[in-house]
Amino acid sequence: MTSLFPRDAQLNLPVHSSSHRLQKRVAAKAAKMAFDEVAHDIETETAVRIGKRQVEHIVDGAAQDFDAFYAQPCALEVQQQSHAKPMQVLPFDGKGVVMRPEALREATRKQAEASAKRPPRGFARQEKSHRTRMATVAGISHIDRPIRCPQTVTRPFAPLRLVPRHRKPAPQPVGKKRWASLAKPMKAVVEAVVVEGRRRDPEHQAEWVALVDGDPTQIDSIAKAAKTSGVRVVIILDIIHVLEYLWKAAQALFDPEEPNAAQWVGDKIEQLLHGQVQSMVRSLRRVATVKGLSAKQREPIDQCATSLANHASYLHSPHSLAKGYPIATGVIEGACRDLVKDRMEITGARWGLEGGEAVLKLRALYINGDVDAYWEFHEKQAYQRNHQAKCSEMPKVPPPLQLITGGKY
Repeated sequence: MTSLFPRDAQLNLPVHSSSHRLQKRVAAKAAKMAFDEVAHDIETETAVRIGKRQVEHIVDGAAQDFDAFYAQPCALEVQQQSHAKPMQVLPFDGKGVVMRPEALREATRKQAEASAKRPPRGFARQEKSHRTRMATVAGISHIDRPIRCPQTVTRPFAPLRLVPRHRKPAPQPVGKKRWASLAKPMKAVVEAVVVEGRRRDPEHQAEWVALVDGDPTQIDSIAKAAKTSGVRVVIILDIIHVLEYLWKAAQALFDPEEPNAAQWVGDKIEQLLHGQVQSMVRSLRRVATVKGLSAKQREPIDQCATSLANHASYLHSPHSLAKGYPIATGVIEGACRDLVKDRMEITGARWGLEGGEAVLKLRALYINGDVDAYWEFHEKQAYQRNHQAKCSEMPKVPPPLQLITGGKY
């Protein structure tokens, strides 16, 4: 028979030696800095000595209620924000994270093993793509309709173009939430975002717009999730990703110091925003042929042309501008940096799957401003797991003191 400790239940004591308050402090630091630095800071501030492995264990436990927390009904404030805006925007992107060999996906792990068997070539750098696992980054927000013309949109893209002194400020999104996952497949992340969209907009009053980076699996997952949920989603290719291809093509066509490259990129973006995708594809391939570029030299140009041709159905820019749809994933690009890059790319970091997933969840909580609400929820869940479930056969179990006193005990 399992021993029961009603006083432990009343105090909601954790099953491990670290208190909830210490765990919260460790989790807050681990979301921002390396685990060994967390251990050093905790010892300096509290005189409590914990090891790096203990920090990792605390982080894993601290993030375990993340999915359950966001599965709760939407707060009234979020529902009001969603009803006040005509569009619900669902941006998606991906960001590679350097992993330990055992945490790589099977295909990547095999590539890494094959690469390791090849003899080194001088000081050649190790292939980074064989050491990374892609984290799916997603978000949701609500926004007004900014009605724009192609000329207004292209001004910030080309440095040589003049930006007007008095620009109308862009509408600011509200109700922003951002997530990232290494462990879940892209399909599961997309489905979770669509479910969140349904919670916020159950009657489908807003227009749903999904911004994508061009990944076919990503686009297919969005289409299937929308069909399963019975909602209509407008899928738009992020113009920032197109811009990256255009700049690579410009570098193949112009000398590094030639100022005409920026002008050329600006012209192509404006042409794209006027809906002239097919003519752009033909002109890109034609200019590479006319210049007599070799197969290697024209590779960036052909990649740009192929990407535009394959995603033409998601580049209906004139219609998007007229309807006030967003065409760039500024919010999710920032999430890739703030949520993933700034923490996961600390010098020398190589991640295990569980630890990396837990840190991404904690970073999402802090970036979304939900950490205090989450921690209150997490302590209640811990009480149910550690005490209420074990003491369910007892006649009466006193409620935990922190649930009575609001966490002060």
